[in-house]
Amino acid sequence: AVVESARKVTAWKEFAKEASKCETYSDLGRMLLKLQN
Repeated sequence: AVVESARKVTAWKEFAKEASKCETYSDLGRMLLKLQN
């Protein structure tokens, strides 16, 4: 369980890094769609 949550934290950090690069909501939306697939 610890490894799993650590993995999630890493994923969220990556997500935050990517999200901060998105200047427009469409970029953010595209990224979210990519994550869902």
